[in-house]
Amino acid sequence: MTKKRVKPNTAPEAVAPALPAESALAIFSGRRAWLWAFLFLAIGCGRIVSTYNVFATTSDEPAHIACGMEYVANHTYKLETQHPPFTRAMMALLPYLDGVRPRGLSNFQNEGWAILTYQHHAARTLFLARMGNLPFFMLGGLVVFFCIGYGSQFAFDTM
Repeated sequence: MTKKRVKPNTAPEAVAPALPAESALAIFSGRRAWLWAFLFLAIGCGRIVSTYNVFATTSDEPAHIACGMEYVANHTYKLETQHPPFTRAMMALLPYLDGVRPRGLSNFQNEGWAILTYQHHAARTLFLARMGNLPFFMLGGLVVFFCIGYGSQFAFDTM
């Protein structure tokens, strides 16, 4: 028969206390906050861009593209002035750089459809126009990041 070894009577091992909920969120603050912000913005941009060729043209996109194209190409803004020109110009900038030009129609809806089908690649023109909205998503994400306070906390940590 073999003898069993008996451990001497010792105190039980110390168990680490449970972390409070604030500590679980600590990975999102401090110096890593910028990394998380840019990671989430990159994921969001990727998800947005992945839908550009999936969804059809909305009813107002050609009008916005036409008004923006008028502003970018002719430096006038007369087709339809209900909305400010900056975001419309951003939508028209990449198609303009790709070689799309205004067609000169007086109705902004018809002008928009003529611009989209100008070089017989409406999907490409629409994709480029939709890319003009992406900077506003990134700007909005950064504004939220700084409003929450992580950005200002990061700025003070590095001083």
